[in-house]
This record gives sequence, C-alpha cells and structure tokens, in this order.
Amino acid sequence: GGASVYSQMLEYADNLYLTEIDASLDSADAYFPKIDYSNWDSELLGFNNDNGISYKHMLYKRKSNLF
Repeated sequence: GGASVYSQMLEYADNLYLTEIDASLDSADAYFPKIDYSNWDSELLGFNNDNGISYKHMLYKRKSNLF
C-alpha cells in the first residue's frame, strides 16, 4: 500500500510537501511514516479549516549535512 511506498522512499526525498490534518479518525488504517523533524527545516505554506477540521500545508526541507 501507499504507506510502505512512502516509508521506502523517504530516505531519497529532499523536500516533503505534506498536508497535516488536525483530526483523529478511528477508521484510518494507513499513515505517513514518522519522521525525525530535527533533520528537516519547516515552512508553513497555508492553513485552513473546512467543516470544523483544521489542516495546514507544510514544506519540509532536509537539512544539509555539510561538514
């Protein structure tokens, strides 16, 4: 399913465009993998509320490992 594809490809991504929904659904059976946010810079792209459910569009950019 989609969750396993995201998990397998996450290490290759430099940017993540995510919609984060402020709600819990008992019927949900697939989730985006947990990420270590300390490895990513975040930028809020937009925020909205539809039918009482808040959500935000986020851009996460992988931090450079320049040594």
